[in-house]
Amino acid sequence: MNHYQPKVISYSLLVIGKVMIVYLMIFLNKKRGFFLQPITINQ
Repeated sequence: MNHYQPKVISYSLLVIGKVMIVYLMIFLNKKRGFFLQPITINQ
């Protein structure tokens, strides 16, 4: 169990990190889209 638990913890942290990165990228793309849309409409 002691050898198994750290692997699970590191794996879960890795998955959480990947999800956070994907979420941040989507959030930034949405933000960029909202900022760029009015500019393109005005032009």
